[in-house]
Amino acid sequence: MAGRVLSDSKPSELPPRVLQVSQGNVRLVESNGLTGKYVALSYCWGSPVKPPLKTLKSNLQSYQQEIPWHKIPSTFQDTITVARRLDIPYVWIDSLCIVQDDQQDWLSQSKLMGSIYEHAHLTVAASHAEDAWVGFLSTKQAQLQSIELPGFFVSVSSPDDKETPRVFASVRTEQAGDVFPEFGVLNKRAWATQEWLLSRRIVFYTAGQLLWSCKRITQRETGERCFSISRNTHWKSVVEQYSDRTLTYPTDKLIALEGLRIESQGKYGYEYLHGMWKDCMPDHLIWQVTRKIQNPTANDALQLPTWSWAHVSCGVRFLPIRGAKNLCSDISFSDDGTEMSIRSMVKMATVLSIGNVADLTGPGADSIATDVQSTNSQLTETMAKYIKDGQGNAIGWIIFDEWNATIPSHEVYCLALMGGASKRQEEKERRTGIATVSKLRHYWILALRKASSSSSSSTKETVFERTGVGKVYGREFWENAAMKTVVALT
Repeated sequence: MAGRVLSDSKPSELPPRVLQVSQGNVRLVESNGLTGKYVALSYCWGSPVKPPLKTLKSNLQSYQQEIPWHKIPSTFQDTITVARRLDIPYVWIDSLCIVQDDQQDWLSQSKLMGSIYEHAHLTVAASHAEDAWVGFLSTKQAQLQSIELPGFFVSVSSPDDKETPRVFASVRTEQAGDVFPEFGVLNKRAWATQEWLLSRRIVFYTAGQLLWSCKRITQRETGERCFSISRNTHWKSVVEQYSDRTLTYPTDKLIALEGLRIESQGKYGYEYLHGMWKDCMPDHLIWQVTRKIQNPTANDALQLPTWSWAHVSCGVRFLPIRGAKNLCSDISFSDDGTEMSIRSMVKMATVLSIGNVADLTGPGADSIATDVQSTNSQLTETMAKYIKDGQGNAIGWIIFDEWNATIPSHEVYCLALMGGASKRQEEKERRTGIATVSKLRHYWILALRKASSSSSSSTKETVFERTGVGKVYGREFWENAAMKTVVALT
């Protein structure tokens, strides 16, 4: 994982197939367990009408003899040039090192993708190259030099607390986005998530300048440190970054995270289910969509359960639930991992009315709107639906996974997942060590509805599917609520 110190004294084992670039020509070689240094390329494939050069069954043998230089796309040529200048003999590029029309070769090597980037001596990221033919060495624009300002001090600590913070000044051009990898086209590519997080060293070639990122620092070529590139490998952060990016093939939804999954599982030993960790439930169930789903059926072929963030084809965010208490007494899964059973408080929303938070007036309106916005800066009042009780009091809100969904309130079931106490109650619990569920002031919920399938394959229980996530205030809502086991299915 990025951040781990890997010794260069012992060369890494090469990927199964690499480009040998140290000699005059470029050719594809089978490594057969050889060790050595290699450069890995992180780049955009670009439009299907202008694909990169590919290794196919038909040209594999000839590419093992030589790949003519004039056929190699500019981005690949630039990567080879970088490797040669650094005296690194091998380069790994997916479109050439994986036989693209061999499904078995692709599947076996895609599982190694994380390890390939982690063990590369260097990863070159062509941040602003829109495809393999653009290149990156000749596109850099002239930058004004940054100047260090001696005598200026800032009250922050450096990561190792040994270095005195330094202050730089520079003139920012109108095209400031050209120097930040986040504004490059590569940042929109989902596969780049694990390529960046697993690589131990990355050089980002942006349109404006170079950025270096490793375990210790991320720094621009002009001298300033830069904290714009996230190296946070906490799973929630990984999912949030990844889900905001795009995939050419929806079937790659979880495959493109496989390298990070393998690394995380080896580190924590957790059980992995459909992009989530069983040991982190119910916390990891409390996610919401960040924008309207343009194609609700995009991931249908994957048959993912509705409780997984990977079920939706858009960005997601995990809601902040620091200090909340688990209200689920049992969470279990079917053998195939699709059915999830949760035992907690459940209440059908028969007495509730649901509408847009933006249209809410009367008691509780201001506090609901404030809470919706403070819970997550990406939430807006038009995205959230308020919940009212039979007396017309606003008692909470729901973010439906499909914003334009018109779900009658009598079809909504609220399943309590976690709860938060008042500050006074939290202080009392810290002193006594005793948690009092009845004193909780708010409850994180899953909004459910009955699934089209009538019953579970493993039990006779009614099956539900997730339709959103939300928050309910006050214990009163849960009066007469049933404590039962709910089966949530795809």
